[in-house]
Amino acid sequence: MIVHTPRDRPGPVPRRTWRGEALLRPGHLIYRGVVGPTGTHAHHAVQILAATTPVSLIDSADRTVNTTAAVIAANSRHRISGNTALAVMVYLDPSTTAGQLAGRLDGDPDDARLWADAGAHLTEAAGTLADLPITEVLPRLLHLLIAFGGHDGGSTPPAHSAVARAVADIERRLPNGAVRLDGVAATVGLSPDRLAHLLTAELGLPFRAYVRWRRLQIAIAHVAAGTTLTAAAHAAGFADSAHLTRTSHRTFGVAPSTLAKVRFHTGA
Repeated sequence: MIVHTPRDRPGPVPRRTWRGEALLRPGHLIYRGVVGPTGTHAHHAVQILAATTPVSLIDSADRTVNTTAAVIAANSRHRISGNTALAVMVYLDPSTTAGQLAGRLDGDPDDARLWADAGAHLTEAAGTLADLPITEVLPRLLHLLIAFGGHDGGSTPPAHSAVARAVADIERRLPNGAVRLDGVAATVGLSPDRLAHLLTAELGLPFRAYVRWRRLQIAIAHVAAGTTLTAAAHAAGFADSAHLTRTSHRTFGVAPSTLAKVRFHTGA
C-alpha cells in the first residue's frame, strides 16, 4: 500500500468505461470488471474491493491510498481516482450478517488508510475471484474474512418486529411516490420518533436515507432487466430520470447510464 498526500498524489489518467458483470440480490450487489474513476459519493453499504492492479481511493479528508484491496465502511464519503483496474467490488447491506462481518473496522471509519489495512488479507484474492462463477464470489470473500479477520461468523441478532413490518410497508409504498415516516409509523403502531430510532439502530441509517437507498436498488434492478432509465426511475418512485441520475451520482459516484455495459445476473 502506498499513501500519498494531496501534493504528491498521482496525476489523472484517461477515463475508461466501466464494463463487466454484476450480480444483484437482496442484501448485496457484486460487480466484477473494469473499475474507473468516480465522483465523491457515499452509500449505505459496506464495500469490499479486490483488484488486480492498485486502485486510488480518496477519503473525505483528501487522504489517498493506492491499494489492491480495501474494506470501506458504510456511509463513508470517498472517490476513486487515477488508475483503472480489473476488480471485484462487493456492496453489502450492513444490516445483514455478511455486512456486519465485513464492517467491523477498528478505528476511524472515514480514514482511507484504515480501509486499506482492513483489506490487507485480500490483496491476493482478485485473481482467485476473477476465475470463480460470480455466484461464488461472496461465499469465498466471507471465508477469507472469517479465516484472516478473526471473526466468528455469528448470525445477526433478530430485528425488532416493528422494523420488519415497517420495511415491508416501505416496500409496498415505494413505487407509488412519497414514503412518509408518519404513515409508516401509523401502520406499525408506533410513534414516528420511536420508529425512526429503531430504524436507525437496526438498519444503520435514518428513515429518509433508507428509503433513498431502496429506491436506488430497485431502479438498478429494473435497468438490469433492460428497462429505460425513465421507466426504472418511475418503477422505483423517483420523480423522473434526472432525479435517479442525481441520486446515483451521490451514492455510487457515477451515472446510472454507466450500467449500460454491465451484464447483470439476477436469477437464483
